[in-house]
Amino acid sequence: MHFNITYEACASLFLILLMIVLATRRRLEGYQFKIFRFYFAICLINNIVDMTASVMIDHYETFPEWLHWGLNGYYYVMQFIIPTVFLSYLYGRLTKHTPTLKKGYIVALIPSLAGVVMVLTSYVTRFIYYFDAAGFHSGSLHAYLYINTAIYAVLGAIFAIIWHDNLRNKEFFYIMLMISVSAMPIFIQMFFPQYLLTGLGSALTIYIMYLSTESQMEYMDQVSGAFNREALTFKLSEMHRHGSKEDIYAIAMDNFKIVNEIYGMEGGNRMMQRLVNKLQAEFGTDMVFRYGGDTFVVIVEEEVKSNKDYDKIASIFRNPFSHNGLDVVLSACICLVHGENHDAKGVFSAIEYGIAQAKRRGKGQFFEVLKETVDTLERRVNIEQAIMAEIERGRFEVHYQPIYDLKRKKICSLEALARLNVEGYGYVSPEEFIGIAEKNGSIIQLGQIVVDEVCRFIRDDNLIEKGIEFIEINLSVVQCMREKLYKDIQEVLDKYNIPTSMINLEITESAAAYSEERLLRNMARLSMRGISFSLDDYGSGYSNISYLVKMPFSIVKIDKFFLWGAVKKISTRLILENTIKLFKEINKKIVVEGVETLEMAQMVDAMGADYIQGYFYSKPVSKDKVMDVVTRINKEAQK
Repeated sequence: MHFNITYEACASLFLILLMIVLATRRRLEGYQFKIFRFYFAICLINNIVDMTASVMIDHYETFPEWLHWGLNGYYYVMQFIIPTVFLSYLYGRLTKHTPTLKKGYIVALIPSLAGVVMVLTSYVTRFIYYFDAAGFHSGSLHAYLYINTAIYAVLGAIFAIIWHDNLRNKEFFYIMLMISVSAMPIFIQMFFPQYLLTGLGSALTIYIMYLSTESQMEYMDQVSGAFNREALTFKLSEMHRHGSKEDIYAIAMDNFKIVNEIYGMEGGNRMMQRLVNKLQAEFGTDMVFRYGGDTFVVIVEEEVKSNKDYDKIASIFRNPFSHNGLDVVLSACICLVHGENHDAKGVFSAIEYGIAQAKRRGKGQFFEVLKETVDTLERRVNIEQAIMAEIERGRFEVHYQPIYDLKRKKICSLEALARLNVEGYGYVSPEEFIGIAEKNGSIIQLGQIVVDEVCRFIRDDNLIEKGIEFIEINLSVVQCMREKLYKDIQEVLDKYNIPTSMINLEITESAAAYSEERLLRNMARLSMRGISFSLDDYGSGYSNISYLVKMPFSIVKIDKFFLWGAVKKISTRLILENTIKLFKEINKKIVVEGVETLEMAQMVDAMGADYIQGYFYSKPVSKDKVMDVVTRINKEAQK
C-alpha cells in the first residue's frame, strides 16, 4: 500500500512553526502547560515517525526488518498513549488539579495499557500489525486503535459535562471541539488508510488548545507589560500546591493619581512600564505581576530569596524616573507577605492588610505581615465567611437575656443578642463579628434578619400572653445611618402582625453622635408608630446628656463598667447614684447592666433604678430556654 503523507507533512510543518512562536513568548509554567508541552512534543515526534515509517514501507526491501518493526511499534505505542495524555490535560484544565494515581485514574488508563501490550506482543500475536515478505499488514485487532480513541473521546466528553461549572465563557465549546477534532481524522483514516490524518487531528487540537488557553493572553496586563492578577492567582496556586515557601512583595505607588494628572494617563502608563521593566530585570519576567491599579507584586522563590530583596525594590525608587526629559521622583509603600503562612486565597487578604498598614504609616513605608497577623486575618476571614453563610441561610442565631423589673419583682422584658458560632472558634464575641459585618457591609442584612427572628419569636411563642411586654433589639451605627431604617423595621412588624409596643430599639451613644440628623428623622417616624428607644451603654463614652434631650429615648441603660466602678469606689458610686436620680427627674426609665451579685442588685435598687440586667439573674440563653428561665425567676421572686 502506498501512503499519502501530504496532510501529515503539512501538520508537522505547522507544529514546528507554532513551537517557534511558543519559544518566543513569556508564560507561566504550571501543570497544565507542562502537559500541553508534553502532548505537543509527542504528537510532533509521532507525526515525523509516522511519515518516516510510511515512506520506508513504500521501500520495504531497502530497509532492515527490525527497523520497520521498531518504528511502527513506537508509532502504535504512542498512538495508544497520546489519548491518555490528552485526557490528563483535560482533567487538569477542568478540575484545576494534578491527576494522581488514584483508583479512578488507573482504571481510565486500562484501555490504553491494553493497547500498548497488544503492540508490544504483535511480533508474536500479530494483533495490531505485522510484516511478511509482502510488507506491512494491519493485524487482526487493528480496529482496537479506533475503539481506544473512541473510549477516550467519550471519557473526555463525560469529564467536560461533569465539571462544566468550572469552565469560563466558551471553554466548554472549545473542549468539545478539541475532542471532536482529535478523534475525527482517526476515524476517517479507518476508512481511508492510505491517507495519514492522525497528525492533522493532533495539530488542529494543539492549535485549539493554544488559542483557547495556552497562548496565555488572558494572563497579560496590556498596559504595564507585567502578568495580571489572574496570572498571580494561578502562580500562587501552583506554588502552594508544591509547598513552596516564597516571599511576596506588594508595591503600592504613593499618590500615583497625581502623576497621572500631571503627565496624563499615557505618561503614567509609561512610568509603570519602566517600573515593571526594572522589577523584571531584578527578579525575572515571570515573577512580576500587576495586582491592580498602581499596585504591583513581586514573587521571590524560596531558592533565590535573600535579605536584600527589599533593598533591591527600594533602590528602584531612590533614582528618579525619566519622562520626556524630566526627572520624576516616585515612591511606594512595600509590604512583605510570607507565602508559607497562607493558602493561595489568603495571600490577597494579607496583601490588602499589609498595604493598608504601610499606607497608614505614611509614604514610602514598609510593613511585614507576620505569622501572628496571619492568625488574626484567618480568624477574620473565617468569621466573615460564617456571617455570610448565615445571611445566605436567611436565619441568625439570637439569644435572649432577661431584664428584671425591680418595682414589680418579675421579668417583663428581654434583650435580643445576636450570636455567631464559628467552626474552630466557638461562639465569637458580638463586638468582634458585628464590627466585621459593619466593615464588609453585611450588617444591614444581619440586622434585618435579627429583627425578623425576634418578631417571629414573639408571634410563634405567644410572648405577649406569657407576660413579656417588649424586647430590646440593638441597632448598629450603619443601620442608624440608613435612610430606609423606618421602612425596614415597619415591614417586619407588618409581616408578623406584631404590636409596635413590643419592640424597643437600643442605640449606642456613638451611633447617635455619628448620624444624629438622619437618626432623629427615623426615630420620629418610628416613635409615631409606638416603637420605643433605649440609649445603650451610657457611661462608657462621653456620656453626653444632650442626646437624651434631643432624642425620644424612654430608657437609659447604664453601662456595666460604670456599675462595677461604683462597687469599688465611693466617688463613682455617688456619681452613679446622682446620674440615676437625674434621669428619674426627667422621666427616663433606668436599666443597670452587668449586675452579677446580690450586693449589686440591692445597691442599684436603693438608688432608684427601674430594671436590672446581668448574670445575677441569667446569662443570655437560646429562645428554646429563655421562657423557662423567665418562669423560674418569676416564681422565685414571688416567694
